[in-house]
Amino acid sequence: MSKSLNVNGEAWGRAVGQGQTRYVGITGPMPIFQSTEGATETPVREAGVFNNLYIYVASNSANISSVITLRKSRADTSVTVTYTSGQTGVKQDTSNTATYANTDEADYSIVLAAGSGDINFRVLGIEFAPTDTTKTIQWAGWTGTGLSTASTTVYKSIGGSNTTTATEADAKYRIRGTFTASNFYATVSSNGRTTDTTVGMRKNGAAGNMSVIYTSGQTGAKEDTSNTDSLVAGDDYNLYYTTSTGGGTWQSSREYVQFSSTANQFIFSVARPAQAFGAANTWYFPLCGDLSVPGNQEANAQIYPEFEFTAKELETYVSANSASFTSTFTIRDGGADSSVTISYTTGQTGLKTDSTNTATIGVDQNISTKLATPAGSGSITIGWVGSMGETAGVAGAVTPARTMRLFEGFSIKLISGRVILHQKQ
Repeated sequence: MSKSLNVNGEAWGRAVGQGQTRYVGITGPMPIFQSTEGATETPVREAGVFNNLYIYVASNSANISSVITLRKSRADTSVTVTYTSGQTGVKQDTSNTATYANTDEADYSIVLAAGSGDINFRVLGIEFAPTDTTKTIQWAGWTGTGLSTASTTVYKSIGGSNTTTATEADAKYRIRGTFTASNFYATVSSNGRTTDTTVGMRKNGAAGNMSVIYTSGQTGAKEDTSNTDSLVAGDDYNLYYTTSTGGGTWQSSREYVQFSSTANQFIFSVARPAQAFGAANTWYFPLCGDLSVPGNQEANAQIYPEFEFTAKELETYVSANSASFTSTFTIRDGGADSSVTISYTTGQTGLKTDSTNTATIGVDQNISTKLATPAGSGSITIGWVGSMGETAGVAGAVTPARTMRLFEGFSIKLISGRVILHQKQ
């Protein structure tokens, strides 16, 4: 089994209005949807198949249908979901697939006809299986950033929002498996800088092997197709931007990097530097996306995978902690707390990892990450929350699901002797 789960999440949601066609990438934070498709495309540099499109809509005031479609090199695929007027909740396309060559790009289009109202998205997700079954392929994506300060370097964690930090320690993502990072890709929408701007990857606090340089006025997509970074458990990895002297503003739309694993592993990260969380609340985070303060409705963060995997290596980086309470992070498995958990007592900061416990995520069994803070004073400040998925050694990971239709909207799936009842919306 070489599948990966690619998730695009936004705690507060993103809306598309009537009469609009908008585009968004397949992984990372969910930025403001773009009207230009080139600003969102994810470079697919390993041939394979996308399937099992997952969408969660929190609200829908549109009086027309909304159509979400996986795109391949700016053309529609058959992988698509439609929300009719007022429909909300989970919808999935578990029937159709789309085959990609290693020269294609992937993104989603969201199309609303003329009418009234809008539709608000919280989570988009899709699975990918490469043709080379010895590999697991996944992408990390970043929301674009504007730079105008001369001679400076700023950083983002894996899959971070458009917010940067000048403190690299707050952005370093701790790798917990073995990966090859390749095909660093950036898209720049405008460039008023009078000198070079460099964007690329950092490994263990030093320049990695991958970067692209935009000279004065250059825009568009650039890709480092020659270099790679080899990553092992314990390495720190993050994105950086460096400006040279001079003035003007440089604005990127999106950055991506491709991760390859021969150990059936894939990465999750939700990130935003220096995001504070207060007392007496419970928050739920999507597996990948923006770590802006989310609501306390778990449905807004969940995703239902259509293959089994082991969730493991929950980790968090805390940069400041004035909380008088203990803050607890937990992977949620099927709407309940799993044994995979981390706690920060009063004043504790830095990196913490649960490398002991795991959770088996079954087919159609929702997963998210929870932060619980009891009553008290102060707050805990987080840079990112990460974890890892692994398909190796999971019972049923390579066993096809056998599905029986019960009645409209429900199905039973028999996975490794377990019966799962699932409602399709």
